Amino acid sequence: MINYEEELDDRQIEAVKHFEGPLLVLAGAGSGKTRVITYRIAYLIDRYGVDPENILAMTFTNKAANEMRTRVDLILGKKCNVFVSTFHSACAFLLRKYSYKLGYTNNYVIYDETDSKKIIKEILEIYSQDSSVDNVHKYYNEISSRKDNGEDILAVENSSLNVEVFRAYQKRLIMSNAMDFSDLIFNMVKILKMFDEIRERLSSKFRFILVDEFQDTNRIQMDFLLLLLKNHRNICVVGDDDQSIYRWRGATIENILGFGGHFEDAKIVKLEQNYRSTGAIISVAAELIKNNDKRHVKTLFTKNPLGENITFYTAENDIDEASFIASEILRLKESKKKEFGDFAVLVRTNAQMRIIEEKFRFSNIPYEVVGGTEFYKRKEIKDIISYLRVIVNPKSDMDFERILNTPPRGFGDATLMKIRDIAIKNNISLFEAALRYEKTQNFSMFLISIAKQMDNISARDVAEKIINETNYRSYLEQYYKNDYLDRLANIDELLNSMIPRDGSEPLSVRQFLENVSLLSDIDRASLSIRNVSIMTIHSAKGLEFPIVFIAGFEENLIPHFKSVMDEDEIAEERRLLYVAITRAREKLYLSYAKERFQAGLPLVRRKSRFFDELPHNLFTFLPVKEVRKDLIFEENKEKDVGYKIEYYPELMKMTPNKNDLPFKIGMNVFHNKFGIGVIKQIEGSGEDIKLVIFFEKWGLKRLLPSYVRII
Repeated sequence: MINYEEELDDRQIEAVKHFEGPLLVLAGAGSGKTRVITYRIAYLIDRYGVDPENILAMTFTNKAANEMRTRVDLILGKKCNVFVSTFHSACAFLLRKYSYKLGYTNNYVIYDETDSKKIIKEILEIYSQDSSVDNVHKYYNEISSRKDNGEDILAVENSSLNVEVFRAYQKRLIMSNAMDFSDLIFNMVKILKMFDEIRERLSSKFRFILVDEFQDTNRIQMDFLLLLLKNHRNICVVGDDDQSIYRWRGATIENILGFGGHFEDAKIVKLEQNYRSTGAIISVAAELIKNNDKRHVKTLFTKNPLGENITFYTAENDIDEASFIASEILRLKESKKKEFGDFAVLVRTNAQMRIIEEKFRFSNIPYEVVGGTEFYKRKEIKDIISYLRVIVNPKSDMDFERILNTPPRGFGDATLMKIRDIAIKNNISLFEAALRYEKTQNFSMFLISIAKQMDNISARDVAEKIINETNYRSYLEQYYKNDYLDRLANIDELLNSMIPRDGSEPLSVRQFLENVSLLSDIDRASLSIRNVSIMTIHSAKGLEFPIVFIAGFEENLIPHFKSVMDEDEIAEERRLLYVAITRAREKLYLSYAKERFQAGLPLVRRKSRFFDELPHNLFTFLPVKEVRKDLIFEENKEKDVGYKIEYYPELMKMTPNKNDLPFKIGMNVFHNKFGIGVIKQIEGSGEDIKLVIFFEKWGLKRLLPSYVRII
């Protein structure tokens, strides 16, 4: 019999033993929240006799769901078949059974962001509207945001964008028997609201609901949970409002802050002991986050040793910063006997990664960029996936159009126009139209022959048949001579990804497509012990490393320049830094560059405002260029670096300010139209004085001082 008291601390056991009724577990960073959830599931089954099929556990990555399911089975010593899933995966599963209520068939496909944007672009062109990348992105964001907030875009009227585009987009999805990512939860919520018998059935089935990372839920996810709770109130949510960092993609901290508003009698358990990090790291994190007002008060502490001070490095520029990080990794790997996988470099923006990658390549440091260019968005991968989608769902016109002449088979624009004409006149899909057109009948029959075998062979075998029978590998070699070997390797990796690593049954085509559609950046990351991980702070959520570097600890990066005019956004940026700090177990580095290149210009930077909120007695400050001077200067001579501080030297010269105005070179200012900029030069004197200001989006502008204000 499991001795839960020996495995858990007092607060953890209090949460685990709670039986019925609402429970809010406020779990500080590194306090064992996943342990609490898994042991709570085991306790419900082991001690309260709950049928595993009556438990629904929700988390935010497939990787976390798989780990949680495995840990429950290990605790109980048997396979329990608890439904552990992400919100999107759970809804995708349920929609296979219930989507017919909304006019879908159970073989619907899930479109990713790239697919959705392609449709929006086509619709904007049909309406003779701006189809630029920025405008397509704007439409995509508003459509996703409205769905995540539970708004039906077919009924919406109040919008700054063209509502007809919204409606055309949604109708295109329905005609293609496709859903976008946001549709998965939105459509399941719609079904639960519209059909009482389905809601009753699911609420009765899932008698105990557990939610991990509750601080990251959005409005539609909360609606989904409340609808499932119609027949009972047995919900346990675990989260940390101090780690709520996804407001930009619809998450609302109000769900965790306002949990008591939905459940006034909710039991609250606080997990405040950190088991992950040293005392110094925890003290710095706790001192920072207490500056946020809207939060559940918690006092994070640890019984771990104080450990090393946090190292703060002031770099002359971003090259210097990247060189310092590279040299420290090499030094610690040798002196502390570390593996490369023990190190992580966290940045606020993807743009910061390039120079770090260059330094790592120069220094022969193996690395992996987590959340970079996604494997499944590469051309050759999307081609094969489009073939698989069409044989599963022949109504997906976008996928059929992609594969019609890939590899080239003599079907040009004229052929496509003919097929479209047949499809429009007969109100059928492009696939069906191609069957009626003599020139393309053989291709359609080929797809039908593959589809007939689909249910009897694995996804890998189906994909291999498609690749071989279309001579796809030869096509890559002929048309992509410069990098066809890399593309062939990607194809092989795609085939390998269709083989389960845990020895379970081979994936079917439908299973594989659903898995691909629901993977997150972290699910795709290998996080090998052989590679340093480079990632944005957002991608690092839920991970931990012995040694962490937080690069770019500067104003306009942390906090980001888009956040500095909004107190709620500043609070989120502070939470983001808190998350970054608490990823480190043994050693933490913070660095900032006094000068950073953007758009070909050296911008003067200053330390983040959050620096003043940290306990400096726990820091060790390194002077500029104290470490590995030879490496730093030698790298600057390399031709491929491309960064030369000598660019625009005239902009770095101070012009006397005869008006005694408070403006200075390097100062950050705000303009109502152009946003936040940096003063690069002060021209003229008296009433003729002008400021030369660099704005990230707009470039250099000459403005009168009266049009800007200091921030």
